[in-house]
Amino acid sequence: MNEPLFSIIIPVYNCEKYIKETLDSIFEQDFNDYEVICIDDCSTDGSYDLLLAAQKKYENLRLIKNNVNMHQGAARNRGIEASKGKYLWFVDSDDLLEKNALKNLSTYLPIYPDILFFHCSHFFDESMLYDNNHYKESINLPDWKCNQKIDFKNELVKDSNFPGSPWWFVVKKSYLGNLRFREVSYREDTDFVPILISQCTNAYMINYTAYRHRIRAGSDVHSSFNIEKLNCDLYAAESMYDFIAENKIPCNSFFYKKFYNFAVSTYYKRQQLDDEKKERITKIYKKIKTSRIKSFIKNMIPLGIYKVLKK
Repeated sequence: MNEPLFSIIIPVYNCEKYIKETLDSIFEQDFNDYEVICIDDCSTDGSYDLLLAAQKKYENLRLIKNNVNMHQGAARNRGIEASKGKYLWFVDSDDLLEKNALKNLSTYLPIYPDILFFHCSHFFDESMLYDNNHYKESINLPDWKCNQKIDFKNELVKDSNFPGSPWWFVVKKSYLGNLRFREVSYREDTDFVPILISQCTNAYMINYTAYRHRIRAGSDVHSSFNIEKLNCDLYAAESMYDFIAENKIPCNSFFYKKFYNFAVSTYYKRQQLDDEKKERITKIYKKIKTSRIKSFIKNMIPLGIYKVLKK
Protein backbone atom coordinates (compact mmCIF):
# COMPACT_ATOMS: atom_id res chain seq x y z
CA MET A 1 0.00 0.00 0.00
CA ASN A 2 1.66 3.22 -1.17
CA GLU A 3 -0.27 6.14 0.33
CA PRO A 4 -3.63 5.18 1.83
CA LEU A 5 -6.09 7.93 2.64
CA PHE A 6 -6.11 7.06 6.36
CA SER A 7 -3.53 5.74 8.80
CA ILE A 8 -5.31 4.57 11.95
CA ILE A 9 -2.84 4.55 14.84
CA ILE A 10 -3.70 2.43 17.89
CA PRO A 11 -1.44 2.14 20.96
CA VAL A 12 -2.22 -1.10 22.81
CA TYR A 13 -1.42 -1.98 26.41
CA ASN A 14 -3.13 -4.84 28.24
CA CYS A 15 -6.34 -4.53 26.30
CA GLU A 16 -7.09 -8.15 25.39
CA LYS A 17 -10.70 -7.74 26.50
CA TYR A 18 -11.44 -5.01 23.96
CA ILE A 19 -8.91 -4.95 21.13
CA LYS A 20 -10.70 -7.51 18.93
CA GLU A 21 -13.93 -5.51 19.09
CA THR A 22 -12.01 -2.34 18.25
CA LEU A 23 -10.31 -3.94 15.24
CA ASP A 24 -13.60 -5.49 14.06
CA SER A 25 -15.22 -2.05 14.05
CA ILE A 26 -12.46 -0.92 11.68
CA PHE A 27 -12.03 -3.90 9.36
CA GLU A 28 -15.79 -4.31 8.91
CA GLN A 29 -15.97 -0.82 7.38
CA ASP A 30 -17.33 -0.52 3.85
CA PHE A 31 -14.10 1.21 2.78
CA ASN A 32 -10.62 -0.06 1.88
CA ASP A 33 -8.31 2.94 1.50
CA TYR A 34 -6.65 2.77 4.92
CA GLU A 35 -3.97 1.11 6.99
CA VAL A 36 -4.03 0.20 10.68
CA ILE A 37 -0.88 0.52 12.79
CA CYS A 38 -1.01 -1.15 16.20
CA ILE A 39 1.79 -0.45 18.67
CA ASP A 40 1.90 -3.03 21.44
CA ASP A 41 3.39 -1.22 24.42
CA CYS A 42 4.89 -4.28 26.12
CA SER A 43 1.54 -5.81 27.13
CA THR A 44 1.60 -8.48 29.85
CA ASP A 45 -1.75 -10.04 28.95
CA GLY A 46 -2.85 -11.70 25.68
CA SER A 47 -3.10 -8.48 23.65
CA TYR A 48 -0.01 -9.15 21.54
CA ASP A 49 -1.14 -12.66 20.58
CA LEU A 50 -4.50 -11.25 19.46
CA LEU A 51 -2.68 -8.64 17.39
CA LEU A 52 -0.49 -11.29 15.77
CA ALA A 53 -3.59 -13.29 14.81
CA ALA A 54 -5.23 -10.17 13.38
CA GLN A 55 -2.09 -9.31 11.40
CA LYS A 56 -2.26 -12.71 9.66
CA LYS A 57 -5.88 -12.05 8.78
CA TYR A 58 -5.62 -8.45 7.54
CA GLU A 59 -2.86 -7.43 5.14
CA ASN A 60 -3.32 -3.72 5.88
CA LEU A 61 -2.62 -4.22 9.60
CA ARG A 62 0.94 -3.37 10.61
CA LEU A 63 2.23 -4.35 14.02
CA ILE A 64 4.96 -2.68 16.06
CA LYS A 65 6.11 -4.05 19.42
CA ASN A 66 7.86 -1.94 22.03
CA ASN A 67 10.58 -3.72 24.02
CA VAL A 68 9.76 -1.66 27.11
CA ASN A 69 6.58 0.09 28.24
CA MET A 70 6.88 3.58 26.73
CA HIS A 71 3.32 4.79 27.44
CA GLN A 72 0.73 6.08 25.05
CA GLY A 73 2.45 9.25 23.82
CA ALA A 74 5.63 7.46 22.74
CA ALA A 75 3.61 4.63 21.19
CA ARG A 76 1.59 7.10 19.12
CA ASN A 77 4.79 8.81 18.03
CA ARG A 78 6.14 5.49 16.74
CA GLY A 79 2.90 5.07 14.82
CA ILE A 80 3.26 8.53 13.29
CA GLU A 81 6.78 7.77 12.10
CA ALA A 82 5.68 4.47 10.55
CA SER A 83 2.50 5.82 8.93
CA LYS A 84 2.05 6.17 5.17
CA GLY A 85 -1.44 7.65 5.09
CA LYS A 86 -2.46 11.14 4.05
CA TYR A 87 -4.62 11.59 7.15
CA LEU A 88 -3.94 10.26 10.65
CA TRP A 89 -6.58 9.08 13.12
CA PHE A 90 -5.52 8.31 16.69
CA VAL A 91 -7.82 5.59 18.00
CA ASP A 92 -7.83 4.14 21.52
CA SER A 93 -7.59 0.36 21.85
CA ASP A 94 -10.95 0.00 23.61
CA ASP A 95 -13.00 2.40 21.47
CA LEU A 96 -15.04 1.81 18.32
CA LEU A 97 -15.57 3.39 14.92
CA GLU A 98 -19.13 3.92 13.83
CA LYS A 99 -20.33 1.86 10.88
CA ASN A 100 -19.26 3.45 7.57
CA ALA A 101 -17.28 6.13 9.44
CA LEU A 102 -14.27 5.99 7.10
CA LYS A 103 -16.38 6.14 3.97
CA ASN A 104 -18.44 9.04 5.31
CA LEU A 105 -15.38 11.01 6.44
CA SER A 106 -13.69 10.45 3.09
CA THR A 107 -16.49 12.34 1.32
CA TYR A 108 -15.47 15.54 3.11
CA LEU A 109 -11.75 15.28 2.37
CA PRO A 110 -11.77 16.43 -1.29
CA ILE A 111 -11.97 19.96 0.14
CA TYR A 112 -8.59 19.08 1.72
CA PRO A 113 -8.93 20.47 5.24
CA ASP A 114 -5.86 20.14 7.45
CA ILE A 115 -8.06 18.90 10.32
CA LEU A 116 -11.55 17.39 10.06
CA PHE A 117 -13.60 17.32 13.27
CA PHE A 118 -16.68 15.22 13.99
CA HIS A 119 -18.90 14.26 16.93
CA CYS A 120 -18.44 11.22 19.12
CA SER A 121 -20.65 9.27 21.49
CA HIS A 122 -19.75 7.88 24.90
CA PHE A 123 -20.80 4.50 26.18
CA PHE A 124 -20.26 2.81 29.52
CA ASP A 125 -18.42 -0.45 29.99
CA GLU A 126 -20.06 -3.16 32.08
CA SER A 127 -17.50 -2.43 34.79
CA MET A 128 -19.25 0.90 35.36
CA LEU A 129 -22.53 1.23 37.23
CA TYR A 130 -24.52 2.20 34.15
CA ASP A 131 -26.67 0.54 31.55
CA ASN A 132 -24.18 -0.61 28.92
CA ASN A 133 -26.81 -0.32 26.20
CA HIS A 134 -27.35 3.35 26.90
CA TYR A 135 -25.34 5.63 24.64
CA LYS A 136 -25.01 9.24 25.65
CA GLU A 137 -24.44 11.55 22.71
CA SER A 138 -21.66 14.00 23.43
CA ILE A 139 -22.07 17.10 21.29
CA ASN A 140 -19.01 19.07 22.37
CA LEU A 141 -18.43 20.78 19.04
CA PRO A 142 -20.24 24.13 18.90
CA ASP A 143 -23.27 23.83 16.63
CA TRP A 144 -22.60 27.29 15.21
CA LYS A 145 -19.39 26.00 13.67
CA CYS A 146 -20.63 22.77 12.12
CA ASN A 147 -20.42 22.21 8.37
CA GLN A 148 -18.15 25.15 7.71
CA LYS A 149 -14.48 26.07 7.62
CA ILE A 150 -12.90 27.53 10.73
CA ASP A 151 -9.67 29.48 11.14
CA PHE A 152 -8.38 28.78 14.65
CA LYS A 153 -5.26 30.89 14.25
CA ASN A 154 -6.87 34.17 13.27
CA GLU A 155 -10.45 33.89 14.50
CA LEU A 156 -11.38 34.57 18.10
CA VAL A 157 -13.19 31.34 18.90
CA LYS A 158 -16.01 31.92 21.37
CA ASP A 159 -16.03 28.48 22.98
CA SER A 160 -12.85 27.19 24.66
CA ASN A 161 -14.54 23.88 25.51
CA PHE A 162 -13.31 22.19 22.37
CA PRO A 163 -12.40 18.50 22.43
CA GLY A 164 -9.02 17.73 23.92
CA SER A 165 -8.73 14.12 22.77
CA PRO A 166 -6.88 13.16 19.58
CA TRP A 167 -9.55 10.68 18.45
CA TRP A 168 -12.03 13.51 17.87
CA PHE A 169 -10.58 14.41 14.46
CA VAL A 170 -8.42 13.25 11.58
CA VAL A 171 -5.39 15.37 10.74
CA LYS A 172 -3.36 15.67 7.56
CA LYS A 173 0.08 14.18 8.22
CA SER A 174 1.84 16.92 6.28
CA TYR A 175 0.18 19.53 8.52
CA LEU A 176 1.37 17.75 11.67
CA GLY A 177 4.98 18.55 10.76
CA ASN A 178 7.37 17.92 13.65
CA LEU A 179 4.73 18.17 16.39
CA ARG A 180 4.64 15.02 18.52
CA PHE A 181 3.03 13.79 21.72
CA ARG A 182 4.94 14.29 24.94
CA GLU A 183 6.39 10.96 26.06
CA VAL A 184 5.08 10.87 29.62
CA SER A 185 2.92 8.46 31.61
CA TYR A 186 -0.22 10.66 31.62
CA ARG A 187 -1.68 13.72 29.87
CA GLU A 188 0.39 13.16 26.74
CA ASP A 189 -2.28 14.85 24.61
CA THR A 190 -3.22 17.74 26.93
CA ASP A 191 -0.94 20.21 25.17
CA PHE A 192 -0.62 18.31 21.86
CA VAL A 193 -4.23 18.86 20.77
CA PRO A 194 -4.61 22.60 21.55
CA ILE A 195 -1.18 23.38 20.07
CA LEU A 196 -2.10 21.43 16.93
CA ILE A 197 -5.45 23.19 16.61
CA SER A 198 -4.37 26.71 17.56
CA GLN A 199 -2.26 27.31 14.45
CA CYS A 200 -4.71 25.78 11.99
CA THR A 201 -6.28 28.10 9.42
CA ASN A 202 -8.04 25.34 7.49
CA ALA A 203 -10.14 23.16 9.80
CA TYR A 204 -13.60 21.82 9.04
CA MET A 205 -16.31 20.50 11.34
CA ILE A 206 -19.12 18.18 10.38
CA ASN A 207 -22.34 17.33 12.17
CA TYR A 208 -21.68 13.60 12.08
CA THR A 209 -20.85 11.03 14.79
CA ALA A 210 -17.90 8.90 13.68
CA TYR A 211 -16.48 7.58 16.95
CA ARG A 212 -17.66 5.72 20.06
CA HIS A 213 -15.61 6.29 23.22
CA ARG A 214 -15.77 3.65 25.93
CA ILE A 215 -15.86 4.85 29.55
CA ARG A 216 -14.52 2.16 31.84
CA ALA A 217 -13.06 1.83 35.30
CA GLY A 218 -9.27 1.58 35.40
CA SER A 219 -8.48 3.42 32.16
CA ASP A 220 -5.91 6.21 32.35
CA VAL A 221 -8.44 8.95 31.67
CA HIS A 222 -11.04 7.79 34.16
CA SER A 223 -8.81 6.41 36.93
CA SER A 224 -8.48 8.17 40.28
CA PHE A 225 -6.05 10.95 41.19
CA ASN A 226 -2.37 10.23 41.75
CA ILE A 227 0.68 12.42 42.12
CA GLU A 228 2.19 11.30 38.80
CA LYS A 229 -0.87 12.67 37.00
CA LEU A 230 -0.46 16.01 38.75
CA ASN A 231 3.23 16.12 37.82
CA CYS A 232 2.23 15.52 34.17
CA ASP A 233 -0.36 18.31 34.48
CA LEU A 234 2.47 20.64 35.47
CA TYR A 235 4.59 19.57 32.48
CA ALA A 236 1.63 20.16 30.15
CA ALA A 237 0.96 23.60 31.65
CA GLU A 238 4.63 24.55 31.17
CA SER A 239 4.59 23.29 27.59
CA MET A 240 1.51 25.34 26.74
CA TYR A 241 2.86 28.43 28.48
CA ASP A 242 6.13 28.21 26.51
CA PHE A 243 4.10 27.93 23.31
CA ILE A 244 2.11 31.04 24.25
CA ALA A 245 5.27 33.03 25.00
CA GLU A 246 7.08 31.94 21.83
CA ASN A 247 4.11 32.61 19.54
CA LYS A 248 2.69 35.66 21.37
CA ILE A 249 -0.75 34.06 21.66
CA PRO A 250 -3.37 36.70 22.69
CA CYS A 251 -5.40 36.26 25.87
CA ASN A 252 -8.71 36.22 23.95
CA SER A 253 -7.68 33.34 21.69
CA PHE A 254 -9.03 29.80 21.78
CA PHE A 255 -5.66 28.38 22.81
CA TYR A 256 -5.12 30.82 25.69
CA LYS A 257 -8.57 30.10 27.11
CA LYS A 258 -7.89 26.39 26.95
CA PHE A 259 -4.50 26.84 28.62
CA TYR A 260 -5.84 29.24 31.27
CA ASN A 261 -8.55 26.84 32.45
CA PHE A 262 -6.09 23.96 32.65
CA ALA A 263 -3.29 25.92 34.37
CA VAL A 264 -5.62 27.38 37.01
CA SER A 265 -7.00 23.92 37.76
CA THR A 266 -3.45 22.61 38.21
CA TYR A 267 -2.54 25.58 40.43
CA TYR A 268 -5.41 24.91 42.82
CA LYS A 269 -4.13 21.33 43.31
CA ARG A 270 -0.55 22.52 43.95
CA GLN A 271 -0.46 21.53 47.63
CA GLN A 272 0.05 17.93 46.51
CA LEU A 273 3.28 18.87 44.71
CA ASP A 274 6.77 19.13 46.16
CA ASP A 275 8.11 22.62 46.88
CA GLU A 276 10.08 22.96 43.63
CA LYS A 277 7.10 22.00 41.42
CA LYS A 278 4.76 24.09 43.56
CA GLU A 279 6.93 27.12 42.85
CA ARG A 280 6.89 26.38 39.10
CA ILE A 281 3.07 26.26 38.80
CA THR A 282 2.73 29.33 41.06
CA LYS A 283 5.08 31.25 38.76
CA ILE A 284 2.91 30.37 35.74
CA TYR A 285 -0.28 31.27 37.62
CA LYS A 286 1.03 34.73 38.58
CA LYS A 287 2.13 35.45 35.01
CA ILE A 288 -1.20 34.48 33.43
CA LYS A 289 -3.12 36.37 36.11
CA THR A 290 -1.13 39.51 35.29
CA SER A 291 -1.65 38.97 31.53
CA ARG A 292 -5.42 38.57 32.00
CA ILE A 293 -5.62 41.80 34.00
CA LYS A 294 -3.64 43.71 31.35
CA SER A 295 -5.83 42.28 28.60
CA PHE A 296 -9.00 43.25 30.48
CA ILE A 297 -7.78 46.83 30.98
CA LYS A 298 -6.71 47.11 27.35
CA ASN A 299 -10.13 45.95 26.12
CA MET A 300 -12.06 48.20 28.49
CA ILE A 301 -10.08 51.43 27.92
CA PRO A 302 -9.98 53.26 24.55
CA LEU A 303 -6.75 52.47 22.67
CA GLY A 304 -5.33 56.01 22.80
CA ILE A 305 -5.76 56.31 26.55
CA TYR A 306 -4.35 52.82 27.08
CA LYS A 307 -1.14 53.73 25.21
CA VAL A 308 -0.71 56.84 27.41
CA LEU A 309 -1.26 54.83 30.60
CA LYS A 310 1.15 52.15 29.37
CA LYS A 311 3.92 54.75 29.17
